[in-house]
Amino acid sequence: MLTAIVLLAVGYLLLWIGPFIGGTLAVASVIGGAVSLVFSCFVTLNEGAVVGMMQLGISFAMVGVGILIGGLTWYFSKYIVQFSIGLTRWLIRKSKRQSKAVA
Repeated sequence: MLTAIVLLAVGYLLLWIGPFIGGTLAVASVIGGAVSLVFSCFVTLNEGAVVGMMQLGISFAMVGVGILIGGLTWYFSKYIVQFSIGLTRWLIRKSKRQSKAVA
């Protein structure tokens, strides 16, 4: 019984690791891009306009990728929530039937 519970917990953990990684990447990209956007003006003053413009473009790309990853994570998380709820209800029904059969 303990093995079944541990395997079930590992299954749920594996199911939710994708959205967790996606959310982490989205937050890191948006924050990193925002910080890079703020500091690109200082880089322009110290290193020159070409390097500053390059950092400005990379920071916009980081923010855009972060927003894109966040949207995709949100979209797929809705289906994972529905699947998790359905799986949990199925397991509860299955365990109730099995407990009635044993009793």
